[in-house]
Amino acid sequence: MKKVESVLFDFDGTLCDSQNFIHKSFCVTLETHNLSFPSWEEFLETCHGTALVEAYQALTGRDNVQDLCKTHRAFQNEHARAVGLFSGVRETLTRIQQCGIRMAIVTNRGNAVHETLAHTDIARFFETVRNVENAGGLQKPHPRMLFDALAYMDTDPSCAIMVGDMREDIEAGKAAGMNTVVAVSYGFTGKRITEHNPDHVIHDIHELLEILKT
Repeated sequence: MKKVESVLFDFDGTLCDSQNFIHKSFCVTLETHNLSFPSWEEFLETCHGTALVEAYQALTGRDNVQDLCKTHRAFQNEHARAVGLFSGVRETLTRIQQCGIRMAIVTNRGNAVHETLAHTDIARFFETVRNVENAGGLQKPHPRMLFDALAYMDTDPSCAIMVGDMREDIEAGKAAGMNTVVAVSYGFTGKRITEHNPDHVIHDIHELLEILKT
């Protein structure tokens, strides 16, 4: 494996323990508009990782869901501080930074991610944060935001690693030609992430340090 120069991280379900936050964002939005919410398992299977508009279209059967998206984003912006990190994240990021490896966030969440990064005190580790709102509306598995982050850090994909918890993360990393794609088993997909053939699976964020040594 080539020497790793940069690591791209997904955010929700990889660094940030935000399942309840995301669940509540959809529940509150649908309740506000007098609509029912499916089970979390059904939502995760059909909607998580898709564009916000597409998720609400799938949940409601409507074409025009801009009012729901507006409510959703307002809730997330207001409550972005209500989430925390998985155990060991801050320590692992510190170790990676000390090794001289550059880092960036690539997330399908919107701009509310910046508030959460500031609240959890990890914004300082990342040179750039690419999300659906600054990637021209293109979400993973499209590799656009990965290419943007790598270009910002002047890193060739063959010298970078993608770390995520969803099928979309794995596919985006492979589409971008990343050196290595690492899946975490503790995120939204759980151990089923192995079905999407990542190069490595880790069960704790600390294990990433061993991969970076190889």
